[in-house]
Order: sequence, then C-alpha cells, then structure tokens
Amino acid sequence: MTVIAARKTPDAITFAADTLITTGYLKATSADIVHSKLFQHNDMAVGSSGDCFEAALMELFTRYH
Repeated sequence: MTVIAARKTPDAITFAADTLITTGYLKATSADIVHSKLFQHNDMAVGSSGDCFEAALMELFTRYH
C-alpha cells in the first residue's frame, strides 16, 4: 500500500510519501531504487502509486512537456 499526503498552509503546499518500493513480493533495496514516488518538474508536483514503469513514463512526460 502506498501512502501519499499533501498539506496546504498559507505559505506552501507540502507533499510526503512512504519510501517502500516492492517488486512483486520482494522489497526493493536502496541500490535498486531509481525513481521516487514523488517528483517535481516544470512547476508540477506528482505523487504516484502502482507499477513503477507507469510512474517513470509520467515523470518523463512532465519533464519534457
């Protein structure tokens, strides 16, 4: 289960997510992790859950569009 939270204050919006990334039933190690559940590009903050390849495609999209 992925948890992503956002908090809006008068000065800022803060995002947070858990850092657990799994591959099937296995926990990914820090050496395996290339992408994060949270990323920010071009004035957009995005939190993702689910399959990592979909989040990677979304990150590429936000980076170049």
